[in-house]
Amino acid sequence: MMKRKKTILVLLLSFFFAITEMEAKEAKTLVPGQREALIREEVLRSYHVFDNLFMGINLGATYSVFEGYSLNPKQISNYLSPDVSLYLGKWISPTTGIRLSYEWGKNKTVNRHSQGFIEYSRYGGFGDVLFNLNNVFGTYKENQRYSVVPFAGIGLIRGVGNGSVPSTNNFAIRLGLQLNYQITDALTLNLEGSGNILNDDFNAHVAGLKYDVYMNATIGISYRFKNSDNNRYFKKLQGVNAVHGNFVTADAFDNQGKVIQELEKLIGEQKNTISSQAQKIDELEQQLLSVANKDSRFNLNNAHVLTPVLTFKINEFQVLKHHEPNIFIVAQTLKDNPNLNLTITGYADKATGTPEVNKNIANLRATSVKRKLVNEYGINPDRLELISVGSEAQIFEKNNWNRAIIFILSNK
Repeated sequence: MMKRKKTILVLLLSFFFAITEMEAKEAKTLVPGQREALIREEVLRSYHVFDNLFMGINLGATYSVFEGYSLNPKQISNYLSPDVSLYLGKWISPTTGIRLSYEWGKNKTVNRHSQGFIEYSRYGGFGDVLFNLNNVFGTYKENQRYSVVPFAGIGLIRGVGNGSVPSTNNFAIRLGLQLNYQITDALTLNLEGSGNILNDDFNAHVAGLKYDVYMNATIGISYRFKNSDNNRYFKKLQGVNAVHGNFVTADAFDNQGKVIQELEKLIGEQKNTISSQAQKIDELEQQLLSVANKDSRFNLNNAHVLTPVLTFKINEFQVLKHHEPNIFIVAQTLKDNPNLNLTITGYADKATGTPEVNKNIANLRATSVKRKLVNEYGINPDRLELISVGSEAQIFEKNNWNRAIIFILSNK
């Protein structure tokens, strides 16, 4: 008996993996001429682990066929008892699904001594593989009204003892058929029948048939959860199957095209901004050199104004964190060019403070920057010259920008 069950189990698993492999090969098969051209076709979108889930409940009757070889058809009603099952499942593809179910019910057997019926409870769980024949032998259509779904599964059933019937634990195999009618997008009506094969001692009698069998006939409702794309069923997408079968959906092409257009637009805007900023930097450099030319405190022999400019708030002179990247650039430039010196020029805005106060705070700003270059970056202080212009000269049109430090490189 156990050898036969193992053989059945191996066949079921082999069938499941064969179906899965067939689906994988079908997805990769190229039609004639496809290697040389792009063709339009429909495919299913990819889904997450928790997509295409469903759950349900079935109510019905169990028919015990323990002594089926000698059963009188007129006594069939005597062998009927209630059955309830709850299940949770997932459709892996339009053709193949899996399901875990919990089953509770009652069975009847004949008392050997009194010839009366004994009813006892059972409960247990099954793992099933489901096959949607509509999609196995036909073309998948979303929201099919009717479907025919055979299934096969294995499980463990416990029979709860009752009087002369002891408790038992039984490995079970079942085969069944489910007929479905879709009521709404989420709800489906299910009619289900199954046959369950167990060890011969399930009904406490080891006699007659070499195994015990009971059959279920139930009706129920299943609920299909929404997927990550907000649909409840597999979604078809128009796509392009390219050379070697590489597939890209048309939606993906459209989305990628939109993204590329946006990126190209952004790149164009950034190029314009960079060009505009470069022009402003050139203008600023000329303005600074022009101002410096008029001031005898600058040594402008082959002078060059560095791009980094530090700006400060009112009465602020300490070097802050947002200044440090620019100071790093200045320090690195000095290290890379040991033949150059640096003039650190402090400015203040004209709209606030007196000339004396502005000159003093501009000097404090230049001193803070020099201290940073010397102490943290190891720049020789002899290469650094401080000039405090204060508010005597305004290098920017915007008042607030003139609370600044300007760096000018020159030959030693």
